[in-house]
Amino acid sequence: MNQNLHEEPADPAPAAPRARGRPRSLEADEAILRAAWELLSEGRYDRLTFEAVADRAGCSRPTLYRRFRNKVELVRRLVEPLTVAAEPSVRADADPRAALIAYLEEFATYVTDGFGNAIMALWQARREDPEMSAMLDDIYAEGRQPYVRVLAQISSRRAPDDAYVVLVDAMLGAVMFRCVHCLKPIFRHELELLVDQAMHAAIDL
Repeated sequence: MNQNLHEEPADPAPAAPRARGRPRSLEADEAILRAAWELLSEGRYDRLTFEAVADRAGCSRPTLYRRFRNKVELVRRLVEPLTVAAEPSVRADADPRAALIAYLEEFATYVTDGFGNAIMALWQARREDPEMSAMLDDIYAEGRQPYVRVLAQISSRRAPDDAYVVLVDAMLGAVMFRCVHCLKPIFRHELELLVDQAMHAAIDL
């Protein structure tokens, strides 16, 4: 049907507003994070430079600086998701011993699946970069919380968190020493022993 000549033409639909700046590339994001993790996993924090990451990711340094102000932000983006991924899905009403064993098993897998060298590199970073050290302290403190909550459940009275953190660090440190420093596996019965020792100590807190 012909349009009525006396009708006013309809206003055109408003154009969608353009986003400021260049659009983000998911492919570039993935390439950057993969390159950074590869460099960190080679065990040398000082090799994790924006120039090295850009070269390995096949992008420019400005592309990196549009995403991260410095190495601390880049490492946070790498480490936070991995820390969460290392925590198994454990029911809130799970047996405390079974929950702690599950946490330790997942942590042992985490540090032996190519992440051990990266952890060593981050230890180097803690000695050299106070800002990096503070950021890692925040992440590690959050990572301890599932263990602290379980140990607090079985304690005869609620002790300060620092008391449980010592027990958590004893468990995690033993796994780290065996798997990362000694490059040897740790077996389930050994994880059970670590958990039983921590639980026995927590009961008396």
